[in-house]
Amino acid sequence: MGHAYTTEAIEQLHLGEGQRLYGDGALVTVKALLESGISYLGGYPGAPVSNLTDVAEDALDLLEEMGIFYARNTNEAAAAALLKASINHPVRGAVCWKVVGTNVAADVLAHIASSGVRGGCVIFVGEDYGCTSTTVAEKSLSYGVHLSIPVLDPRCDSEHLAQLVRLAFPLSEACSMPVLFVLRTRVGNMAGAMRTLDNRPPAISTKRPLEAIVQTVETVPLPPFSQVQERDKAQRRLPAAEGYIEENHLNELIPGGASGGRGIIAHGLITDVVLRGLERLGEADATGKSSIPILSLHALHPLASSQLLQFLSDKNEVMILDEGIPALLEDGIRALAQKHGVSARLLGKGLVPDAGEYTPDVVKAGLEAFLTRGAKPVGQERSVAIALERRRLASCPEPAEEGAGDQLLPYEPKQDQQPALPQRPPLFCTGCPERPVFGAIKLFQRTHDVEFEYAGDISCAAMATYPPFEVLGSITGMGTGLAASLALSKLSRQKTVYVVGDGTTWAQALTTCIANAQLNSQDAIVIVLENFWTAMTGHQPNPSSRLGPGGKPLMDIEKTLRAMGQTWLRVVDPYNFGHMLRALEEAYRDSSPRLKVIISRAECELEKQRRVRRFRQKRLRAGRRIAVRRLGVDAEVCTGDRSCIGYSGCPSMGIRQSPSPLRSTSAVQIDADCTGCRLCGEIAEVARLCPSFYAAVRVKNPSPWERFRRSIESLFIAPLKARRDSGGGSTGT
Repeated sequence: MGHAYTTEAIEQLHLGEGQRLYGDGALVTVKALLESGISYLGGYPGAPVSNLTDVAEDALDLLEEMGIFYARNTNEAAAAALLKASINHPVRGAVCWKVVGTNVAADVLAHIASSGVRGGCVIFVGEDYGCTSTTVAEKSLSYGVHLSIPVLDPRCDSEHLAQLVRLAFPLSEACSMPVLFVLRTRVGNMAGAMRTLDNRPPAISTKRPLEAIVQTVETVPLPPFSQVQERDKAQRRLPAAEGYIEENHLNELIPGGASGGRGIIAHGLITDVVLRGLERLGEADATGKSSIPILSLHALHPLASSQLLQFLSDKNEVMILDEGIPALLEDGIRALAQKHGVSARLLGKGLVPDAGEYTPDVVKAGLEAFLTRGAKPVGQERSVAIALERRRLASCPEPAEEGAGDQLLPYEPKQDQQPALPQRPPLFCTGCPERPVFGAIKLFQRTHDVEFEYAGDISCAAMATYPPFEVLGSITGMGTGLAASLALSKLSRQKTVYVVGDGTTWAQALTTCIANAQLNSQDAIVIVLENFWTAMTGHQPNPSSRLGPGGKPLMDIEKTLRAMGQTWLRVVDPYNFGHMLRALEEAYRDSSPRLKVIISRAECELEKQRRVRRFRQKRLRAGRRIAVRRLGVDAEVCTGDRSCIGYSGCPSMGIRQSPSPLRSTSAVQIDADCTGCRLCGEIAEVARLCPSFYAAVRVKNPSPWERFRRSIESLFIAPLKARRDSGGGSTGT
C-alpha cells in the first residue's frame, strides 16, 4: 500500500525531550501514545481516526523496534476486545474507530467496563457530529454515561491534545476503567505543533513478554461478580476518576473581567468556537483572553462537581453550550446545580439549537442572544461592539449613534447574508471499478423494465445513491444491508440486489448477511466489490489485500463463500461491461430461493495508480519504454446526448462546445486525468450508444521499430491533415 504520511513526518515520531513536532492531530496523538508507554495499538479505520491507523501503518518499523504490537482489526468489536490484555495486567494500550463503530463495539465494551482494567487503556473515537465524513449524527458521551467510564474531549490545540492523551492513561489506572477519548474531525485533521517528550518503551512488550498470564475470577463479568463490579463503579471507580480529574486540572478555567455575574460553560472544541464568537463580538481577543469567565470541560464524564459548583457560586447567569442531542452535559450540570441549591440561572438549549453542529455562526448567534438579554448592561464598550457587529452582519448603513451602548438591543434572529454554496455530492473516483457495477444495474433495469429492491451498505458503494446512478435504498448499518431486506424479499415480488465491499464483507456481512440469508433461503443477488482495500477510509489493508506470499490475498472471499456452502457464484471483471451484464442477467433469471453471488474483482484504481505511477517513473528514469492508454471522444461524431455520462459517471468526462458547425449541441470530452480504464467505451459499445469513443496510446522512449513506423505513418498522415485544416475536404470519421 502507499504511504499516507511523508518519511519526514514519520521520522518526527523519534523526537525526544524538548523538541518540536509539526503535524496533524493524528500524528500528535500517536507521538503522545509512544510517550505514554503503550504495549499494543489497534483499531478499525474511519474518519478521522483512519489518519491514526495510517500513521501506525507508516510507522510499523518504529512500533516493532519498541516492541509495540499493532493489530489490523476486521471490525470495531475485534478492536475493543484487545482491551482484555489490560484487565489483569499492567499493560497500557489504545484502540480507535469512528463514532458509529462504537455501536459495533458496544457489547465488548460493556463487558470490559464491568471487569475494569489494571493497565491504562484509551479508546479513541472519531466523532463527527456535523456529518462531514460519516452517515449518522451521534455523540460518544452517551456511551460513556451508559458504561460509566470517563470521557475526555480535547480542544483544537496540538499541545493540549498531546497533554490530554498523556493524562488519559494515569486516569484510566486511577479509576480502573478504560477512557473514551473523543477525537473530533477538526481536531484529528488540524495542523499544529507540540513539544515532545522521550518515547517510553513499554515494560511489557513483544520483546519483553509476560512470564505468565494472570486469570482471576473476580474480574469475570458473571454473577455474583457482576453486581460487585457494578457497585465498585459507583462507590470507587467513578469517585476516583472525578478526584483525578480535579486534582490534575483536566478542565480549564479561562478567567474573565467584569462580567456582571455572567459565565459560560463549554467543552472541547466548542470552547475554541466560543472564543471565536466572543472575539467577533468584542468580548475576547485573538490570544484567547475573554472578558467573560469560561469553564472549558475536557472531562465530560464524570463531571468535576466541586469545580463546577465553585464556578457557579458567584454567577447570576451561566450559558451552557452542549453540542447536539441528547444534552447529557447540560442536564448533568442542571441536576448538580439543583441538588446543591445553586441560585445561578442556567441557560443553554433555546439560545442555541437543540440539535445540529455548533458552527461559529450558530455559536455567535447564541452568544449574542445571551449577552443582549434583558440583563443590566456591563459597560458601554461591549454593548457598542455588539451593536456594531449586529449592524455589520445585517448590512445596515446607519452608524451607531452616540450613546448607543447605554441600552442593550433586543436579540433578533438574522438571515444568513452569505451566499449559499453549491452542493457537491461525493463521486466515485476516475477509473473506479465500482462504477461499472452500478452502470450495469442502471442499464439492466432500463432494458428489462424492472426495478430492483436495492439493499445498501456502508462503503464507497453508498455514493451510488447520488446522480447519475441514483440507486436508492436504505442503509441500516455496516454489514447489515441484506439482512435488513430479508422480510421485504419474502413479502415482495421484486428482486433484491445487495452490493457490499470486501472490507465490509470481512467486518460483518459474512455472518450477519450471507449466513443469515442462507439460513432463511433468501432469494437475492449479492455483488461483492472485491477491490482488495478498505478504500473509503483511506486504503487500509483488509483480509483481501494482496499482502500475502507472492502478492496473494491474505484470505480469499471466493473460497470462503464456497466453504460456507454458496453454490451459485460467478467472478467477473467489472471493466468487461458485457460480462458484468450477462452475470446480472443470469442471476436475475434464476428463480430458485437462494443467493446468487457475483464477485466483481478489480483493484481500487487510486491504490493501483499510486503503484503504476511509481513504476512508470522508475522506467522513465532508466530510459525504458512506457505506454499509457487514454480514452477520447471524437467531437465531430459525438451527438451530445450524454448517455455515456449517465451510465459511466466518470469524473474525467465533461462537456464542451461541438466543433461541428452543423450541430448546436455540446459534445462530451474526456479530460487528461483519464486512467484508461476503457469503461466509457465499453458502455457505449454494449449499450449501443454511439461510435464516438476511441483509445489512444501515448508512448515514451519508443523502440526503434516504433520510431520507424511513426515516420512512415507521418508521410501519409501529414498531407491529409493539411488538406483537412485548409478546408479542402474531409478525412471521414
